[in-house]
Amino acid sequence: MTEHTQKKRSRRHGGGDPSVPLYPRPEEMWGRVLPGPGGAASPDDFEARVQQAWAYMKGAFFAAEEHARLYSCIREMLAQAEDAR
Repeated sequence: MTEHTQKKRSRRHGGGDPSVPLYPRPEEMWGRVLPGPGGAASPDDFEARVQQAWAYMKGAFFAAEEHARLYSCIREMLAQAEDAR
């Protein structure tokens, strides 16, 4: 019985083509390699990353007709965060 289990497992896990990745690469999903978790080299880099993230978030998660509502909701959240400080 052990021999059958080992053969079944080896076929399932080791029989694939090694040139085909198991998961899609970031550039295939988003069109470019995403930056790593490291900090920004300068404040300008941080601002650019914020703008890129904001553009992605708007386009990926919200329809164009929801953008006005999105802005007001974020304004309210920021005001609440300021009040909490």
